[in-house]
Amino acid sequence: MAKIGVLTGGGDCPGLNAVIRGIVVRACILGHEVLGLRRGYRGLMDGGRTMELSAEDVEDIHVSGGTILGSSMLDPYQEKNGEKQVIKNYKRLGLDCLIVVGGEMSLRAAAKLSAKGVNVIAVPKTLDNNVAMTDYTFGFATASNVACEAIERLQTSAQSRERIVVVEVIGLHSGWTALYSGLGAGASYVAIPEFPFDLKEICELIQYRRTQGKPYSIIVVAEGAQPNSVSQQQSLAKLAEKHGEVDMGHGVAAWLAQQIKRKLKVETQSVILGHVQRGGIPTAFDRVLGMRLGAMAADLAEEGKFGLMTALRGARVESVDIMEAAKTRKLVDCEFYEEIKTFFS
Repeated sequence: MAKIGVLTGGGDCPGLNAVIRGIVVRACILGHEVLGLRRGYRGLMDGGRTMELSAEDVEDIHVSGGTILGSSMLDPYQEKNGEKQVIKNYKRLGLDCLIVVGGEMSLRAAAKLSAKGVNVIAVPKTLDNNVAMTDYTFGFATASNVACEAIERLQTSAQSRERIVVVEVIGLHSGWTALYSGLGAGASYVAIPEFPFDLKEICELIQYRRTQGKPYSIIVVAEGAQPNSVSQQQSLAKLAEKHGEVDMGHGVAAWLAQQIKRKLKVETQSVILGHVQRGGIPTAFDRVLGMRLGAMAADLAEEGKFGLMTALRGARVESVDIMEAAKTRKLVDCEFYEEIKTFFS
């Protein structure tokens, strides 16, 4: 019987509990013990609270948002003696394997621990869907649906007031969530980090819509989107610094709304969806995906296959090298973005 440790690291995300359930149920069937590590890497580094998990403990948790284990944004490799403490407590707890459920930061730390000889298995998590070597990450579908519904609600308000609304959604480095939620809600334009946007192009689109009897527009921007002009980038940076919006992107929605209002003399407002995208219950897709990824992680532990990450490839859940997955981000490519731009109007 193996003793499997599980932690959830980074930002909270719908579907985390589903992954925990998948791991625990499958591990218990295989005859293994599962120890939940509280507060992500911080808990493991500090040697803090743990909780034994049985199949009964996780029976219904997949329908709830958040994570029963708690989380933290701590990166052990940014802390003094962080790696040393993590490995020390891994051994002290008598773990045979550590399953890390997390996004970019968590996966990079997991890859480094694996290189140091820790038996690590990773499960990719991010609302941004930007983890490499997997088609989708759990949490992405829920975040996109939440953002899509919010944009639709804002659209009815924009129609009534004949105003322009700039909506900022998650996506500091990639635009997957902005594209899916924006396109799904019928936004007039979507700006993403991969491709700097043209302010003039957006203003011309808004003016064209007004000549066509559509005096309202919804512009969706990922939080990391940037204008293509250096001077405009500097202007955006100054606004973000002034309002202290570094932690929630760069204040791009407020800046863009300000620019549109100044240039077109039309009523314009900005809305930042922020952490509302992280909350609530996961969609059926994310619940099922999370449980499948978790169950695969338990199977890998059973087989003694470490240094791997579970991934969705097509309709199948498979395993990939965690080192390769942690090397880069999955970004929106030019071909896909041009395809999506067909629907900007």
